[in-house]
Amino acid sequence: MRSLFGAVALAAIAVAAVLIGTASAAKPPPPPPPNANGCPNGGTYVVDSDVGASFTGTTTRTYTFHSWVDKNPVAGVPGLVGYCVYTNQTPGTVTAAATGDNGQLWKASKASQSFSYTRPGGEKSNIGLDGTDTEIGTATFNTSPSSQTILLHVSDSAKCRALYGGDATTCFVLPGPKPGPICNAGTGNTAAAYNAIPTDVEHCGPPSLGFEANQVNEFGDEVTLNTSGGTKLVSMTVDFQSYGCSASGHWFSGDCVTTNFGADTFTIPASGPDPAGITASIYDPSDLVNPIATSTNTDPIPYRPSADNVNCTGADAGKWFDPVSGACNNSVSVPLTFTFPGTQTLPSTVVWTVKFNTSHEGYNPIGELNACNAAPGGCGYDSLNVGAKSYPNAPYAGADVNDDVAFISWGSNGNVLGPDTGWTPFRPLGEIVLGP
Repeated sequence: MRSLFGAVALAAIAVAAVLIGTASAAKPPPPPPPNANGCPNGGTYVVDSDVGASFTGTTTRTYTFHSWVDKNPVAGVPGLVGYCVYTNQTPGTVTAAATGDNGQLWKASKASQSFSYTRPGGEKSNIGLDGTDTEIGTATFNTSPSSQTILLHVSDSAKCRALYGGDATTCFVLPGPKPGPICNAGTGNTAAAYNAIPTDVEHCGPPSLGFEANQVNEFGDEVTLNTSGGTKLVSMTVDFQSYGCSASGHWFSGDCVTTNFGADTFTIPASGPDPAGITASIYDPSDLVNPIATSTNTDPIPYRPSADNVNCTGADAGKWFDPVSGACNNSVSVPLTFTFPGTQTLPSTVVWTVKFNTSHEGYNPIGELNACNAAPGGCGYDSLNVGAKSYPNAPYAGADVNDDVAFISWGSNGNVLGPDTGWTPFRPLGEIVLGP
C-alpha cells in the first residue's frame, strides 16, 4: 500500500539497551549479529540521505518509508530490505501493510523493546527506491512510547560502499531528512502541455509582479503547447505570491503578524461586471480581446506567516522562515488551478493570462470601502502578486515563444493587453494541461 504523507519529525534517541549512535567521521564496523526479528542489537550507523522514515499516531502508530530519490530499481534493487524500530516498550501487536515490488506482503515481528518489518523473500520482494512513500505497517502500544529510533536495512551496494567501505551489498543506515526543494525540475504533472512551474514551488520563493503596486490589470505569457497528449483544454495552474498579513503590519516594514497561518485567508470580491476571484484566460495570439476560454477561481488565499525574528535577522529581518528550504521569504507561494470543461480545442500557440482587481487597480478596481481597507494589515488582495522567474531547465513542457517577452495590461497604458519586453529572466509561472 503506497500513499503520500507529510514530513513528520522523528524522535531520534539513545535507548539504554540499544546502542544506536549517530554518524561519525570514521567508517563504522560491520553491525553485530541481528536479534530475533532481524535487527542489530547495537552498533554505530550513518545517515543515508536517499531514504527517510516517519510515523504518525501515539498508542497506535503508523510507520512510513520514504524513498527520497528515484534510482529506477530493477526487481527491487536498489531497495528497502527491512525497517527496524527500537522503543522503550514492546508493542502489543505489530502488523505489516507494505508489499514488495513483486507484490508479496511484508512480514512483521517483535522482540524485547524492538520490532521490525521485513521483506518476505529475496531481492524481488524489496521495496524499490523509486522516489515514493510507502506505508510499512502499524504497531499498537498500551501507552505511547517516550523514545524511539528507526534503523533501515537497504540493498544498495553503491551507497553502502560509499557510506561504509568494503564490498557489502546491503547495509543498515539511519534515515535522513526530506531534501529541500530542488526548484529546477518540473515533474509534478507529466501530462502538462506547457509548464514553467518547478517542483516544490511552494518553497522556492520566486520574484513576482504586484498588480496593486505596479498598476497591472492582466498578466501572462505566449507559449507553444506540446499537443502529443491531446488538444482539449483541461486546466491551467498559476503560481501566486501572497505578501499580506492577517492581523497587522506589512512585509515591507518588517512587522508582519498573521494570527493563524493557513487558517487566516482572504478572497477577492466581485467588482462591477467582474466576478469574485481570479480569472484565467486563454487567447489566440492574433486576438487578445476575445479569449478562447476563461475560468474563475474563488479559492481562499492564505496570508503569509508572521515575521520570524529568531531565524530571520540582519538583511532577512521581518521575513518568515521556511523550515523546508531553510530560507527566509517575504511572501508565500499559492499555486491556484483553474479548471475547464475539457471540450475546447486550443491552437498550438496561445497566450495565457490571469486577471483580478485590487483596491485601486484592475479593469474594475474594488475601491476603499471594504472593511479590510481600514484594518491594520490592509486588504490581502492588494498584496497579491503573480510569480515570475526563469528556473533552470524551464519550461519543462512546451516552449516559451520569447523568453524576454511577457503579455501584460498596464493601467497606465490604456488597459490594453499586449507584449512587453525586458522580462529576462522573469518568466511568468504557469502550467497548461491538455487532454484528448
